[in-house]
Amino acid sequence: MGTFYHSPGGSYSFAIRKPTRILRIQPLSEHRGYLRLFYITLKLKDADGGLLDNLSSYFGLRTVELHDGFVYINGRKLYQRLVLDQGFYPEGNWTSPSDAALERDIRLSMSAGFNGARLHQKVFEEKFLYQADRLGYIVWAESPSWGLDCNDAGLPARNFLCEWREIVERDRNHPSIITWTPLNETWDVEDALAHRRLHRDAYMLTKDLDPTRPVNDASGYIHFVTDLWTVHDYEQDPPRLAQQLAGRYVRFPDYEKPEPGQPYLIDEFGGIRWDPTQGQGQPFFMGLWEFPCRCRRIFRTSPWSGRQRPCKS
Repeated sequence: MGTFYHSPGGSYSFAIRKPTRILRIQPLSEHRGYLRLFYITLKLKDADGGLLDNLSSYFGLRTVELHDGFVYINGRKLYQRLVLDQGFYPEGNWTSPSDAALERDIRLSMSAGFNGARLHQKVFEEKFLYQADRLGYIVWAESPSWGLDCNDAGLPARNFLCEWREIVERDRNHPSIITWTPLNETWDVEDALAHRRLHRDAYMLTKDLDPTRPVNDASGYIHFVTDLWTVHDYEQDPPRLAQQLAGRYVRFPDYEKPEPGQPYLIDEFGGIRWDPTQGQGQPFFMGLWEFPCRCRRIFRTSPWSGRQRPCKS
């Protein structure tokens, strides 16, 4: 809680007591990050000390840094296990039916072992980000893939950049956001100059608006200027998946080249659908018994250790 003072000279002072609550980002290993929230109350008083108005809010303190291929929060190495959340609801498509539904999504994700989410294909509600701040849930924020032609350097690209500016300006004060992703899967290259220009413009605009967070210029590919090297790989055979992801997976070597020291993250994989009506042997549609076995084999694939754990019933 704090008190807001107005001096006769027109200046303002603001005093804050110690944090009222410390929220810890749910760890999945020994690597932990911490999000410190300060809950505050602003009070406007008249010359006699009478209360004219008051406002309660909060803010968060944390740093996001990249060192030697790893992401750190407040100086601590962070292992990110993120769910891909597209914010879809049967009752309202991409509009949440209630505030409780937003909180429930986060709690379900955390109870399943995730410590955050890559927010995908929509600009999420501010109330979702409030719940993420409150619960210590890390998120990547991005723009929807709505059909923007990255090869058109004209009005579509300029309109996108204007919209992206509004997104970042609206949400940059939420401490739960630790990464910005303006584009997604920009694989179609017809005009390489225009394509590259849009990526660079989006990256530089984001950095100008918010230099405190890493920018993933295009989730998965194609990367031109990025702080994170992210890849998408839906290979269903675990040994082959591990082989493809070993080292540094570059899907389009003619256009993209990783930089030394960039964190390497797989931000889309799996894509296994549970359909009890399907038999065994389908690449993406799993029956009742095959589905959990396929999930375990894919999730336990570890390209960094070179080991792949067998599926056990």
